[in-house]
Amino acid sequence: MSQRSRRRNFNASSQSQMNASSSSGGSVSLGTPEESEDYDQYTVMTVKFILNHLAARLPIKRADLVKECCNGSSKIFMIIQPAVQNRLKSIYGIILHELTSVKSGGKQYICFEKNPAVSMIKMRKCERQNQTLLLIILSYIFTKGESVSEGVMKKFLERLDIDMDKEHEWFGDVKKCLETFRKQLYLKREKMQSEATSEEKISIEWGERALMEFDKKTMLINIAEVFHKPTLYFKKQHMELMIDDDNMEVDSSQI
Repeated sequence: MSQRSRRRNFNASSQSQMNASSSSGGSVSLGTPEESEDYDQYTVMTVKFILNHLAARLPIKRADLVKECCNGSSKIFMIIQPAVQNRLKSIYGIILHELTSVKSGGKQYICFEKNPAVSMIKMRKCERQNQTLLLIILSYIFTKGESVSEGVMKKFLERLDIDMDKEHEWFGDVKKCLETFRKQLYLKREKMQSEATSEEKISIEWGERALMEFDKKTMLINIAEVFHKPTLYFKKQHMELMIDDDNMEVDSSQI
C-alpha cells in the first residue's frame, strides 16, 4: 500500500476509529468516558504522526511523539502505546518496533510493513534504484559474513562499475545513498581495529531495519538462483540458517 493510500485511508477512517473497540482498532477505555475519548484522540494523533513520517524511513523519537501527540506527557504515551501499535498493525499492516541498537538520545522507533515484499514493477523509479542498490549491498555483506570493511565494499562496487566517489548513471550519488541507508538503519557502520596494522577501519553490516525487513532464508535462495548454485554452495550461511534443500519452499512474492 502506498503512502498516499495510507493517508487517504487514515482520513476516511480516523473518525470511526475514535469509537472503535479494543478488539478491532485498539481503543483505550480508562477512567471516565471523557478521559477515554481524550485517550482515543491522542491515539489518533499519534497514528497520524507516524503515518506522515513513514515514507522517510527514519527513526522516530519517542520524545517527538510525546511532544507532538501527547501534550508533552510521557504517561499518556505509555497508556496509549499498545492501542497505537494495535491500530497500526490491524488497519495499516505496519509494525511499530522499538530500536535496541540506539544507545543514546532516548527511545526511538522504526516502522515497517508486516508484509514488506513489493514487486519492483510497482515501485517508482527512484524507489527501484534505491532498493536495487540496497539489495546488492546487503546480499554481498550476507555472502561474506556478518560484516565487510568499507574498503572491501568499495572494491566490490567498483567491479560492478559503481564508483562510490562518482555520480552513477542509474543510482545517482552512491555515497549519499549509502549515508541515507545508514540513517534509515539498513546499514550499520562501525570502527574496527585492524590486527595487522593497528589502524582503525570502518566495517559495514546489516542495520536493525534490514534485520527486521529482510528474510535471510529468502535472500539466500535468491542469491543461489542468481549464481545457478544450490544454497549449500554458500555453506556457512546455509548451516547458520539450518535450511534443508529438499524441503525448502519459497514465497514467490518475495522474489
